[in-house]
Amino acid sequence: MPISESGKEFLVSESGKEFLVSESGKEFLVSESGKEFLVSESGKEFLVSESGKEFLVSESGKEFLVSESGKEFLVSESGKEFLVSESGKEFLVSESGKEFLVSESGKEFLVSKVEKISSLGK
Repeated sequence: MPISESGKEFLVSESGKEFLVSESGKEFLVSESGKEFLVSESGKEFLVSESGKEFLVSESGKEFLVSESGKEFLVSESGKEFLVSESGKEFLVSESGKEFLVSESGKEFLVSKVEKISSLGK
């Protein structure tokens, strides 16, 4: 991945795609084939702007708040448990070993990862 640097500007070329990253202070502008992403960081807060959409990601401890045009997603992590809140709906994802339990307003979904199926019938 060739990277050329001039001052605080980086041009990253990868398999025909070019990304231009300019840095000024704590602000990063990433340009890729007509799309622009502006990422600004203040403390533990990141603002990502992309063609009129804005995503605000703030981190406090193990909690992440993602805001996007009036919608807010709160992701909190304690141990191996993640709580995702979105406009009154809450999703609790807990992981034990290879199992994930997803709870949503009284409904529970258990998702298990299966490592090998090929050993069946042997």
